[in-house]
Amino acid sequence: MHYRCESGLDVVEIARQDRREMYISAGPSEAFPARPAAQVREVYRRLVDKLRSEKAKILYERIYADGAAWDEILLERRSSLERYAGFDGGEPSTVDGGPCGGRGLAGVQIWAVAGAAVRSVRDGDRICGRRFQGTEGEFLVLSNIPSEAAPTRRDQAERMFERAARILEGEGFSFRSDILRTWIYLDDILLWYDEFNRARSNVFRRSGITGPEGFLPASTGIGFRLPGGLVSLMDLLALRRDPRSDLVVRRCYNPLQNEAPEYGSAFTRGTEVTCGGIRTALVSGTAAIDEQGRTIHEEDARKQMVRTVRNIQALLEQSGLGWGDVSQGTLFVPSPALLEDFREVVAELELPRTPVLEVVGTVCRSDLRVEIEVTATGPVVS
Repeated sequence: MHYRCESGLDVVEIARQDRREMYISAGPSEAFPARPAAQVREVYRRLVDKLRSEKAKILYERIYADGAAWDEILLERRSSLERYAGFDGGEPSTVDGGPCGGRGLAGVQIWAVAGAAVRSVRDGDRICGRRFQGTEGEFLVLSNIPSEAAPTRRDQAERMFERAARILEGEGFSFRSDILRTWIYLDDILLWYDEFNRARSNVFRRSGITGPEGFLPASTGIGFRLPGGLVSLMDLLALRRDPRSDLVVRRCYNPLQNEAPEYGSAFTRGTEVTCGGIRTALVSGTAAIDEQGRTIHEEDARKQMVRTVRNIQALLEQSGLGWGDVSQGTLFVPSPALLEDFREVVAELELPRTPVLEVVGTVCRSDLRVEIEVTATGPVVS
């Protein structure tokens, strides 16, 4: 894994047997203009230059931004990407999470690949995802899968999962056993998170995900304002395994935390994917939750941040990885005022610099002040 900063972009490159993958992140920078549209224009100009030079194609794209600026942000993004031969017209995952300082763009995260053919995935007339074949098997990413009209929030959430299942199965993937990770965005999360968890558990039980033949994925669930009266949106990553490969996929356990299903949330602390001598850990959104599933340090944001980092480090260690192996990540805080606390914690713990975006979002419990998700990649050490 090679990490470098290029022209304001944080780039982590991973050389695999059959391809090169790039995790590219860009957050607010003094090098970029102040206006949201100008920020996006400059970020995507640099991004397109990078993709062209690497002959890479976008698999997954996420934009965090202040909701008031979305129209101009998406217009500038499309105008920039239309100059890029690999652009298929697909939508990014759009998350209404503002920057921790000022307004406008909070950041862009890209997962791109060079040396593999990338195909578009459709939901009706809309390009909702992409897929590609690797030595491990076939990967598929979906973005912005929405809730659908129904009498209750719970029913709407169930229909969101059912819609994702239809798309996956239409592409030849199994909803029951192929999902590695989900990202779920909930409007008014504190008002109905328990109800959402019941909806997710119901769908997972009916589909067999929580049964002996299923695979419970890693996940992030975070609160943002959603457009058009939606109550939930979902992105997901799936892998249809090639039985001829040396692929190993396993559920990760954290010695410092209990399992989320024990308190009613149907996800794992992380998913580990190993193939061709390279290991990737997909770490779920993680907070200051202890071995009994309790929030700790309710009145002390700094202590919560330290415990959150320790929880992630403990999980990564189970995969032979560390904080320096993080290829992409997101810090969620409910208030920009907490950002300085986190930066001080990073310095105190002497954490190496990694590409972690800083975003304002609502964590799933009112007494939690921070949540962090990461993807980490490194060589298998025997």
